[in-house]
Amino acid sequence: MKFLLNRALFSLVGEDAERYLNGQITNDVTSLKEEGSLFAFITNSKGRVEGDCWVHKLSDGKYYIDVPLELREDLLLRLDRYLIADDAEFLDVTDLFHVLHSTEVLADQTHEFYSKTLRYGQLKGEWGHDYIISREATRVEVESDSALDSYRIQQGVPNWTNEYSKGLFPAETGLIDFAVSFNKGCYIGQEIISRMKMSGRINNEIQSFRANEAPSGSQIYNGDGKEVGEITSLFENTGLCLLKSRKIDAETRLVDSKGKALHIQPIN
Repeated sequence: MKFLLNRALFSLVGEDAERYLNGQITNDVTSLKEEGSLFAFITNSKGRVEGDCWVHKLSDGKYYIDVPLELREDLLLRLDRYLIADDAEFLDVTDLFHVLHSTEVLADQTHEFYSKTLRYGQLKGEWGHDYIISREATRVEVESDSALDSYRIQQGVPNWTNEYSKGLFPAETGLIDFAVSFNKGCYIGQEIISRMKMSGRINNEIQSFRANEAPSGSQIYNGDGKEVGEITSLFENTGLCLLKSRKIDAETRLVDSKGKALHIQPIN
């Protein structure tokens, strides 16, 4: 399956590109090998998520960074904000390139960049393939946006806007082990994120679930009928949800609006 992703794309070049980017995102850019990719959050000084990104390293030291399309302007300004005397430059190249994801290697696909990624496989450990391709290239036949969303949900992968948005902490997304390095140097928001990891206390958590049949309504309740969360994405009887962590524990029975059981599965 092939999908064109609804992502904006920035390039980053300069002698200080790696050092500067490493101080702006939650994952360790220095761990990236050439033609490699990693996932990270962009956070503010209070440790709250401002957006997510995939960082791709080219063989010449150049980087591509893809982010949610709706955050195109906000995140370009945010990433560029602390550039003062650094030899690094961001450029918005969204209008020049598509980000293409495929479940199989595309041997004949002309591309600007390629790498294996776990973009939709972090839960199941299934590798996919990211391509950055010219918008002027031959038209690529791809699946629909709705097919991509169904695939994402079945893979148990949270999405910007659906599951998480501005204001959540990385620890609440279920992706902290995938998106955050606790061995790297300083970055914006690091102290609070590290403190939350050590305490283990969070107010919300994103989880995957399965039901015996399609759930009714979007609200989730405990066995006493108290609302403890909401369904954020759904495909048939499988979906993702945002739960109020402090109101549930491992023994809490979760049901939909008609009392049908929801079986929770951690996303990491």
